Amino acid sequence: MRATESQMRSSNTLGASLAIAVAACTLGCAGTRTPGDASATRPAECREIDTSHLTEQHDKDRVALARFVGAWDFEGWYDPSGESRRSGAGMAAGVVEHDNFLLLDTANFVDQDGEREFETGSLLFSVEPGVGLVMTAWSDDSKAVHRFRGRVEAEGSRFVFEDIPIGGGRDRVAMVMRFETDDRWFAEGFRRSRGSDTLVAQYTFTRAP
Repeated sequence: MRATESQMRSSNTLGASLAIAVAACTLGCAGTRTPGDASATRPAECREIDTSHLTEQHDKDRVALARFVGAWDFEGWYDPSGESRRSGAGMAAGVVEHDNFLLLDTANFVDQDGEREFETGSLLFSVEPGVGLVMTAWSDDSKAVHRFRGRVEAEGSRFVFEDIPIGGGRDRVAMVMRFETDDRWFAEGFRRSRGSDTLVAQYTFTRAP
């Protein structure tokens, strides 16, 4: 089924923002699947973040966001229309803002129809008491910000998001960011429609030397 203009715009924003789009599964899978895995455990190669001194879940989730701090190289693809993949590669930087926020800025080159385009985007992570994990995304071609509500899984090594609806008539979007080690993580995305999740993006982030 061909994506509507609003669906394509949503995927384009995500694609440029993380230079990705959305979702959750083992890297390299294809087809449809369900994002998130509440039973997942932290990979042995991914360090444990000590939150034993914290009593509130929102404080523990906020500390887990520190995994994104640093400089990253990334590459991958996204397919906003379901018709052709756009490959891309670039750089990202994660920094703590005002103690309580994590900002991830990206700059990437995207190949389309034999031409290379330069795009920038940003993701702002916050943990709001009574609300939980929230991600706000925007990019060069955004007409509005896109907001996602999320949760932390696998002992702070997996972050699962679903977009917050801003109106009816369009498919939902989901995203998962999954750390394999302290220096390597994956971001994958889905378009959710009629009970199935279709992979629309897949990116690998590696800590820059």
